[in-house]
Amino acid sequence: MFHHTISIYRLRNVLFLGVLLLTLVGCGGEQPTPTAVAIAPTSTPTPTPKAVPAIPTPAPVPTPSVGEPVVSVPSPVDPDEQIGISVAVDGVAGVEIAYEWIPPEGKGKILDGQGTSAITYQAPTEPGTYKIGLKVRAAGTVIERSAFITIEKPTDTPTPTELPVTDTPTPIDTPTPTKEPTPKPPEATPPQPGECPFDEIPYRTSIEGPPVDVEVSIESIPNCADNLPTAASIPLRGTYSGDLAGKEIWILVYPPNVVYYPQSEDACRNLPAQFANGQWSTIIRLGRPGVPEAFHVVAVVTDVGSPASEAFRNYLTVGCNTGNYQGLMLVPVGATELDSIIVHTK
Repeated sequence: MFHHTISIYRLRNVLFLGVLLLTLVGCGGEQPTPTAVAIAPTSTPTPTPKAVPAIPTPAPVPTPSVGEPVVSVPSPVDPDEQIGISVAVDGVAGVEIAYEWIPPEGKGKILDGQGTSAITYQAPTEPGTYKIGLKVRAAGTVIERSAFITIEKPTDTPTPTELPVTDTPTPIDTPTPTKEPTPKPPEATPPQPGECPFDEIPYRTSIEGPPVDVEVSIESIPNCADNLPTAASIPLRGTYSGDLAGKEIWILVYPPNVVYYPQSEDACRNLPAQFANGQWSTIIRLGRPGVPEAFHVVAVVTDVGSPASEAFRNYLTVGCNTGNYQGLMLVPVGATELDSIIVHTK
C-alpha cells in the first residue's frame, strides 16, 4: 500500500511537470505576424473645365476687281484738252461701289462723271506730268488707282525775220483788175455708216422696234473713228431729247462675228446707259487685244421690263457670274434703234 501511494505521487509530479513544460513552450513560441492593411489616400476630384463657346468668324465680303484707269487718248495731250478717263470694275452682286476721282490740286478739272467709273477731264495748261487719283470704295474696303498724263510745251512757231527797210522807187499806180469772187466749196458732210473707208465692215440691218417719242444720238466718238483702243474701257456719251420715263438707253456693239454685245459700265449691276438732263453715258469695250477690227456701235431704247430689256440684263448677269460674254444672235422684241456709228480699232 505504501508502494502504491508513492507511485501515485510520482505520477502527479510528472503530470505537473508536463503541464508546466507545455505552458513554457507555448508562451515562448513565435507569435503570428499581424497583416498590414493598406489604406488608400482619399483623392480630390479634378473639376472639368467648362467649354468656352467659339466666336464665329464672319465670312469675308468679296471685293470687286478694279483695273487700271485708261486714258482715251495717248500722251502727250495738248494743254486744256478734254479727255476721257475710265476704269473697268468687275463688281460683286449686292455690293455697292462708290467712285471718287482726285485731280491734281489746282491743276485741270473734272467736267463730268464724278462718282462714276468714267470722267471727262480737262487737262492743265502748264506742261508736265500729272497724276489723277481714284478711290473705289466697296464693302468697307478702299482700292486706290492712278492715271498719269503728260502735257508738253507747244512748239513755238518761228517768227519770220524782218527784212531791212531800204529806199525803193515809188511804184507807178496801175489799175488793179477786179477779181471775181471765188465760190465757196460746199460744206463737207460727215460720212455715213456705209461710207467709212474700212475693210470688212460687218453687214447688219437696222433694229426695228415700236415707235418712240425720243431722240438719242452718239456724240463723244465720231462716225468712222479709226484709232480706238482694243479691249479697253472707252467712255461713250451722247444726248437725248423727249420723255424717257419708264424707258432705258442701251448701247450694243456689233463686231465681225455678227452678234450683238450689250454694253454696261457695271455688268454685275446690269446697268444700262445712265442719263440725266439731256445727257447719257456708259462704257464700251471693243474687240480682242491687238486685233484691229471694224464695229457698229448702236444706240437703242427699250421699255423697262420689256423682253429686250430683260434679255440684256440676263445676258450681263450670266456674263458677270461666269466671266463668259457670248453675245446675242438676235435682239429680242422691244428695242428700237435710234442712232449708230461705225468705228475701227487700232
